[in-house]
Amino acid sequence: MKNTGKKFDEYLKEKLKNPKVKKAFDEYDMPMRLAMAIVTAREKAGLTQSQLAAKVGTSQPAIALLESGDQLNVELQTISRIERALHPHFWFPIGEHHKLIAA
Repeated sequence: MKNTGKKFDEYLKEKLKNPKVKKAFDEYDMPMRLAMAIVTAREKAGLTQSQLAAKVGTSQPAIALLESGDQLNVELQTISRIERALHPHFWFPIGEHHKLIAA
């Protein structure tokens, strides 16, 4: 990407005017935000992927997939189990007006 002197937010806002870019962004926005929230909270909690997997009741590869952002359809129950395992470090807002916040 060429440095035009624009802030990223301005650049993104401009690019999102393109319907194809907006559709792709919307499809991957939530999985990527979830991935960043999990990684940030897991690291703050001092846990490995394997340790988190044990607390959540899943496998390390499943946690790795979530942290990659490639898991597009995550069940709410899974997010809830992750929240309990990473409390108080994990917070994941869902909705139109969101910001990534990890305590």
